[in-house]
Amino acid sequence: MVTKERALTESEFHYGDCQRTFGPRGGATTRQERWRRNGATKTWTTRPWAFSVPIKHGLSSYSYLTEVSAREFHALADCPLSEPQIAVTTTDCRDDSKERLN
Repeated sequence: MVTKERALTESEFHYGDCQRTFGPRGGATTRQERWRRNGATKTWTTRPWAFSVPIKHGLSSYSYLTEVSAREFHALADCPLSEPQIAVTTTDCRDDSKERLN
């Protein structure tokens, strides 16, 4: 969920649940719907809880992030996929402790 404070400062928002799945051969597929800020945040003095952020997705999709739709979005910093991936390393089968004879 995006709060008013986050809406004032963040430049990228994700819609829905971000997921990363791994296939049978180890390939990772990431599903993220990324929306970025397309203007200044609008606030009102008569409604201090209300805000409106113009956002853009892709080349031709535009919308507004408001206090009503903020439940469906999360900020880039709050994304569960922003944690670093665990690197898969392979071990070398050679025994380097033995000296090689040349």
